[in-house]
Amino acid sequence: MKEAVSVGGAHAAPNAWKSRSLSKFGVLVAVWMSTLLLLAAVGAFSYLQLQKIEAEQLAEVKSTLFNLTRVNEEHALRTFRAADQTLQFIISRYAAEGSKLDLRAMVNQGVIDAELFAQVGVIDAEGIFQLSNGPVPKGLDLSDREHFKVHLNAETRALFVSEPVLGRASGKQSIQLTRRINNPDGSFGGVAVVSINVNYFTQFYEDLDFPLNSVSALIGLDGVVRARQVNSKKSSGENLSLSPVFRLIAEGKVSGMYTDRSIVDGVERLYAYRKIPGFPLVVSNGVATEALASMYQQSRNTLFGQAGALCLLLLVMATVVSRHILQMQEQKEQLDVIFELSPDAFVSFDRAFRVRYANPAFEQLTGVKPTTITGLTEEKFTEAVNALCVSASPFSGLAALRDASALNGGVKVELIQLAFPSRRVLHAELTTSESVSVSQILYLRDVTHEIIVEKMKTEFLSTAAHELRTPMACILGFAEVLLAQKLDEAHRQEFTTVILTQSQQITAILDDLLDLARIEARKGKDFVFETLNLQTLVQEVIAGFGLPLGRLAPMVALPITFCRVDRGKARQAILNVLSNAYKYGSSSGEVKITLAAPAFGKNGSLTGICIQDQGPGIKKEHLERIFERFYRVDTAGRTPGTGLGMSIVKEIMEIHGGEVLIDSILGQGTAVTLLFPAANAPGAALPADEPVLGGSVNA
Repeated sequence: MKEAVSVGGAHAAPNAWKSRSLSKFGVLVAVWMSTLLLLAAVGAFSYLQLQKIEAEQLAEVKSTLFNLTRVNEEHALRTFRAADQTLQFIISRYAAEGSKLDLRAMVNQGVIDAELFAQVGVIDAEGIFQLSNGPVPKGLDLSDREHFKVHLNAETRALFVSEPVLGRASGKQSIQLTRRINNPDGSFGGVAVVSINVNYFTQFYEDLDFPLNSVSALIGLDGVVRARQVNSKKSSGENLSLSPVFRLIAEGKVSGMYTDRSIVDGVERLYAYRKIPGFPLVVSNGVATEALASMYQQSRNTLFGQAGALCLLLLVMATVVSRHILQMQEQKEQLDVIFELSPDAFVSFDRAFRVRYANPAFEQLTGVKPTTITGLTEEKFTEAVNALCVSASPFSGLAALRDASALNGGVKVELIQLAFPSRRVLHAELTTSESVSVSQILYLRDVTHEIIVEKMKTEFLSTAAHELRTPMACILGFAEVLLAQKLDEAHRQEFTTVILTQSQQITAILDDLLDLARIEARKGKDFVFETLNLQTLVQEVIAGFGLPLGRLAPMVALPITFCRVDRGKARQAILNVLSNAYKYGSSSGEVKITLAAPAFGKNGSLTGICIQDQGPGIKKEHLERIFERFYRVDTAGRTPGTGLGMSIVKEIMEIHGGEVLIDSILGQGTAVTLLFPAANAPGAALPADEPVLGGSVNA
């Protein structure tokens, strides 16, 4: 019997081994078959996802292109409407004043925008340029110009937009906008003309963030390009009359999109266009299809890379499962490492609500060693945390958190304010568990920085809203008076001037805010650094500075000194400081610009200038906040300003790698020092002590 059993067992063992082998083989087959199916699914999903991504990217590009074209249209529409209004204004004033009309005074008074128009003027019936806001050669004959001849025999006063021409008066490549002037008897009395520099549009296009070989253009319905920008290349005058855009407009499609190869440079692009309402012009933006293909290729490569990584992961997982090398101990070790390296603290409690484990981050946040709290009940743990808290804001405790979580049906969150080991705010979150070994886990995260940033954002928004509300309230108040009451011309003029002044104040605040936002967002990416003579740079700023009435130009004593700066931003910083020196300095005191003492910054040697006034000086409590946004020493508002000037100066100097220093003595004045990175003189050496003569500069 024993023998029989023995023999039966001998037969059973191979059968059991065979059964286990078959079972293992079956599991491996199932694992690898599942893996192959998943790989096929990944491939199919990747293909469908690629089609979807390409369609979404194309839709996004089209939407962005169309929106930017609307921006171009709005920019051009405002520009040409302003030009047309200026022309009609000049015609009406010319009818009233004739040759006594002083266009230059109107520009100086801000009635006519000199930044927008290169030149404004009046051409008489003989084609002679009679009136202008700038110097014009006497007897300048423009009778052969198209923008004059088109009005000679035309009875209408329709606006004419010329092709880009080299202005004989302005000497610049510009677009001429003209309207006919009629004499009282209806006869031809001449032409009013406004010149817009072509660069005015291309400079705007240059700021648009387009891929390589993209184009922005302003085109007349006659097919002639008024302004065109491709990369950094600006042009005008090309004939695009064969472009499909004119056929589309002729069909009544005043806006839309199409793909075509450029007549000018042969590049195939996706174009968006919009005809400008009321003007014989169309704006167009185009993105090279090659750039779109590159974008698709990048998405394709990314998706295929992700799919490949996923497939590799599936293969690895299948291999790992098939070899049975994933062990619970390895998982535990990995979790331990994660908890130990985490910057956030975790405290777990056993089923008796005693501290079972705390990771090293708990000590980093609270200064309490994990071994000190291990084994504490949740009540004792709460007392230990409360000992670290600000007395006015104690920790409510784990029981309270757990009860609140049960009542609310979710995770309860509390902010804990610690006084020790340092002042900080912790985000506390309690999660309960049904695990055999863990009852709950307390999660702590340091949110001090987030709280500070949120407070700063709230204060900034509150201050900005206040600064904008004050002039807006003034505008609304005076506008209501103008609408509600019949006023004489003097009062009407006074109220209108107040509205204009307050509107300009709002515009100045918004411009400064946008300038700050651009500087912070770009972080110096749009800065073009070059070696410049600081002496020359200061003279350029003074030459363009509008001196207050009755004030002398600054006294300048600078040797030839070279530095590495962005010309435009450096000029802006110097101009802001110089403007403050005249605003807040004594009306009878002089302003001096001298060479600053050399210094050494984190990136090397620094050199710069010191701008000193003879004003009343600044108190210490004001100096500590001088770079805050919207902070103004003159809280009464007697001196105009936005309170953003010195903030902009600080941002510009930091991006330069330089410094801005302020020294002020009450009753004696304030000195602001701007330090830029020093540079060697380009080319041949120049005498380092050659001074520039001081004196008055009429800006």
